[in-house]
Amino acid sequence: MKKLIFIKSFLTLVVGGCLLLSTGCSAPQPPQLSAVYDRFVYLIENATDINTVFFGEGLPVYSRDGEEAQKQNMYYGAADDGNEYVKPYAMFSSIDEIKAAAEQVYCDEYLESLYESLFTGYTAEELGTVLLPKYSEDEKSLYQNSTVTPLTSGAKVYDYATMTILSDSTETTVRVEIEAYDEDDADERFTLTLSFVYENGDWYLNSPC
Repeated sequence: MKKLIFIKSFLTLVVGGCLLLSTGCSAPQPPQLSAVYDRFVYLIENATDINTVFFGEGLPVYSRDGEEAQKQNMYYGAADDGNEYVKPYAMFSSIDEIKAAAEQVYCDEYLESLYESLFTGYTAEELGTVLLPKYSEDEKSLYQNSTVTPLTSGAKVYDYATMTILSDSTETTVRVEIEAYDEDDADERFTLTLSFVYENGDWYLNSPC
């Protein structure tokens, strides 16, 4: 009888241990596309303006060699550092306004990697040169540096019906594939991979789009 009780107890422990292992080792699953679809579309669509500021042509400025700037002697006595006045009707009139808009769509870690080059400048040791920030400001105005080369031009159009979640996604990091095309060339489609992270109670972009 004691032997039978021992065997039963042993089997109970083995079964219980297997259940614990299977429960503890199962990785949290990524969300269903239907649960995040609206939020992801919102982020992609609302990233367009900030992407133009960060990676594209930027904000409208008074060009140093433009007729208006020359007529008003806007840059008389100013340092030849490439900085140009951002026009008063631009979408943003300060660095804080740019950051506030960016933080509505991009996650903290991704923005931290951009802010130094955009607003502070940094030394590129591999090039042996100092790279100037794209934007700077003083008590009078916001400036955009004309020597910073845009990385992109034009906007993309996304086919949201093609959005699919990739298998390496997790509960808090989701990667999707989606088809897109440049707004001036609808016939030339390409596939992009975008990354999103869950932080501060919501999803945010973790890659350029």
